[in-house]
Amino acid sequence: MVAYNLLAPSIRQVERTLARQSQYHTPHMWDHRWWMRLLLDWGTRDDQFKVQLFRFIDVLPALNTDEQFVRLLHEYFHDVRSLPAALRWLLTRGLQNPVMARVGTRILRYQFLKMAYTFMAGQSVEDALPTLTHLWNHHCACSIDLLGEATVSEMEATNYHHRCLQTLTYLQHATEAWGSQPLLEKDHLGPLPRIQLSIKLSALYSQLDPIDFQSSYEGIAPRLRSIIEKAQTIPAAITFDMEQAELGPLIVDVFTRLFSEPPFQDYPHASIALQAYLTQSAQTLDALLDWGKTRDAPFGIRLVKGAYWDSEVIRYRQRGWPVPVYLNKHETDTNYEALAKTILENYSFIRPAFGSHHIPTLAYVQALSAHLHLQQETCEYKMLYGMAEQLRESVVEQGFRFRV
Repeated sequence: MVAYNLLAPSIRQVERTLARQSQYHTPHMWDHRWWMRLLLDWGTRDDQFKVQLFRFIDVLPALNTDEQFVRLLHEYFHDVRSLPAALRWLLTRGLQNPVMARVGTRILRYQFLKMAYTFMAGQSVEDALPTLTHLWNHHCACSIDLLGEATVSEMEATNYHHRCLQTLTYLQHATEAWGSQPLLEKDHLGPLPRIQLSIKLSALYSQLDPIDFQSSYEGIAPRLRSIIEKAQTIPAAITFDMEQAELGPLIVDVFTRLFSEPPFQDYPHASIALQAYLTQSAQTLDALLDWGKTRDAPFGIRLVKGAYWDSEVIRYRQRGWPVPVYLNKHETDTNYEALAKTILENYSFIRPAFGSHHIPTLAYVQALSAHLHLQQETCEYKMLYGMAEQLRESVVEQGFRFRV
């Protein structure tokens, strides 16, 4: 690995730039993003608060009155040992004054409700189109993720399959009216489609079995083939999302087998997510690179840290199995940097995409790319919709390709 000390001055410079530019986009107190930033930041410090916060947000859309809101707010947070100062003042003093309680409750309830819907661009792709168009016009590409995971019936899986095809068809026509964005439509390996669809295999076939690769492939491949055939004609990019750890090897197997089939072996817009919090992720990356070197077209790797940490730890400990994820965040961060270096060193046939909301991580990738003398268009940066928007604006303003 490149010695960290060698990159340290460049990393610090990028961190300062990202932090300084992010400050220009910091939301004010009456913006729901200010509350979301405060509460999510606090949630990373206090597990009890994090659990109660997401329980509260989960039930919030079902509350019909301000009185219900105040009662549930007290029930969920009154015994939390550590609270953000603004929320503690509200619970202990702000809601005791009738006038302040009435006005404050209306404002706070509105902000919480806005936060509950922050992470979804729309209830359907048609509903989301104005948001997608707005992002495109502001130099942000998108990856569409249809909600759905781990279907338990073939009826559900068939519905998800149809939604994928309908989404591709709808976006094929809807995006034709978008203006040209050269930065978003080309990388170091050639043209990039305007459309990218992320799919979850567990939503596409209800009988996926992590110890029966062959039957799983035979069951899911027909649906995948129809999606890829549609994507080839549009064109559109397809990303295989990673899910629970036990499905990881199966997802990699399906990905490499499908895109080795003659009709798809030269399709250049396939990509797969890689989770840095998994202790076996380096071996998975090596296997993907070995496969990629034998293929006739490039493919993408979306490097993320991972979204299932809590559930992975709980489920594996319940079963008495070795936990498959790093238990300390700094270990995940270190592994992410090592994986990023390997990916960037293979840029000749890899389309690198880096998903992170962490300034030091983004700074490391940018500094390493510069150290390796890579063109700026080589890397793509990704963040979740509704997350770290001020940091997103900072990355976009620096002229990097960005995808929400």
